[in-house]
Amino acid sequence: MAEPSKAELGSQAEERRCGSRFARLPDDDFAAVWIGSEEPQLAEVHDESLHGISLIIDDDSGIGVGCEVHIVYAGACHLARAMRVRPHGSGKLLIGFACEQLPELSSEHIRESSAKV
Repeated sequence: MAEPSKAELGSQAEERRCGSRFARLPDDDFAAVWIGSEEPQLAEVHDESLHGISLIIDDDSGIGVGCEVHIVYAGACHLARAMRVRPHGSGKLLIGFACEQLPELSSEHIRESSAKV
């Protein structure tokens, strides 16, 4: 049996990668992040998977490793814990979150829950 070519390996890797991502529309480039009980802020999506998401957020957000936030992305609400935080350009942070999808909630419920986090 012949070994797969680099193109075939690349195609298989891309298929596995796509199978491990949130279901989303191609233009889902931003997520809403609730930090405490404040109004949500928009964050640019850097990368995502079924169990996590990396967002580019303003440096003054106050998010550090271990902080929990609510994230609405790709039509679902997630309870997320910051796992990695690193500088990303001028005044921005790249934050990697581990996510747990929550049942459908109203934005009012998210604000009330975020106040407790």
